[in-house]
This record gives sequence, C-alpha cells and structure tokens, in this order.
Amino acid sequence: MRKVKVVLLKDIINLGKKGDIVDVSFGFYMNYLEKNNLAKRVSEGEEKDYQLRQKIKENKESKEEERAKILKEKIEKELFTIKRKAGDKGKLYGSVTNEDIAEILKKKIGISIDKKKIEIEEPIKTLGYYEAKVKLFKNLYAKIKLNILEEWMKMYLEKSHLIVLKQSRQLLAQY
Repeated sequence: MRKVKVVLLKDIINLGKKGDIVDVSFGFYMNYLEKNNLAKRVSEGEEKDYQLRQKIKENKESKEEERAKILKEKIEKELFTIKRKAGDKGKLYGSVTNEDIAEILKKKIGISIDKKKIEIEEPIKTLGYYEAKVKLFKNLYAKIKLNILEEWMKMYLEKSHLIVLKQSRQLLAQY
C-alpha cells in the first residue's frame, strides 16, 4: 500500500486540521481528498516550511501561556471591589455583569479581557463576596475574587483607609 504526504486544505474529522501534513494511502488521496479539493500533495520543501511554521507557532503559544500564568497569579492575589446601589437586605438595583468585571480588571490591573471570557456561576444580585472565572489561555482559568459593596460603604472604607494612612505618616514623621 503506497503512502503519500499531503497538506490538508480543510479540517477533516479523524485526519487533521487545515494546514496539517499527514500520510494517507494513495488511493484515498486520489479518490477522495483530491477530487473534493480537501488536500494537495506536499514536496520536501513544503514539508520543511510547514515544520518551521509549527515550531514558530509552538514557541508563540508557550510564550502566551507563560504570560497567562503570570496574569493568573496577578488576578488571583487581588480582591476586586465593585460598588453598587442596593436596597433593603442588600439586594442590588440591577446585577453585576461580565462587562462590569472586565471593566474593574482593566481599571485595577490594566488588562483588557473580553467579557465573553468571564464566567459567573450565578447572577450577582446581592451584596457580598463572590467568585468568577476568566479564561486566559486554552485550559487556563483564573479565579476572580469579588467584593460587592454598597456605594456609601466603599466611600466609608476609602475615607477610613486615608485616615489610617494620614495617621501612620504623622507617626513616621515624629520618628
């Protein structure tokens, strides 16, 4: 049975993806792949070019994965505070959405993440602590810790934080 090397022009189930070089039987190539314009024969030069492109692609993916791992650490060590207006018993007017989370990530860490990559298990409609996930790379997710506060609470916490900073600076100035 004679084998030939072909490059796939389209994704083919159980064979490979577009651009892959695969070995197939000559009959399968002639009777099916070539007739349906799904693959073409590959020369040695084209095969070497393909292998070089694959190495470049793998290097690029490994660099992206490393960046995603660093970003994951950065995201997971933060607590993101979102302020909202709330009514009785901490019920929010509206809810916290993926878009809100993407916006706070951009403000606090300086990264733009597509809101479609953010997953919230249950709708956030009350004050409290929540977790969400963001897809950073193929199977790499980061957990986002969220603290949903009522607007006046956030202002109170910020003011008390500023007062503590001011007092600590005054103490340091004394020494």
